[in-house]
Amino acid sequence: CKDCGGSSYCEHGKRKRRCRECGGMDFCVHDRRKGQCKECGGSAICEHQRRRIDCKDCGGPSICEHKRRRRLCKECAPLTMCEHNQTKTTCYECGA
Repeated sequence: CKDCGGSSYCEHGKRKRRCRECGGMDFCVHDRRKGQCKECGGSAICEHQRRRIDCKDCGGPSICEHKRRRRLCKECAPLTMCEHNQTKTTCYECGA
């Protein structure tokens, strides 16, 4: 527990393994998260050198059957889109 001063937390209030200042284990020699570093061949990077979750060619979970980002697809997530073909949270005409 962070509040109790548990041994998993560093002096910066972060988990030790995720703290850059403390040299956490989650970072590679390129100062990136190991799983997301292209040079190190991270597990989150696909064969197309993209984030696996967002790769249209691999069919990542963020990509819908229409080859679009699932949350931005009018057919898959119609409630998130406004009448101006924008996401409701970023549409200037709707006043977001």
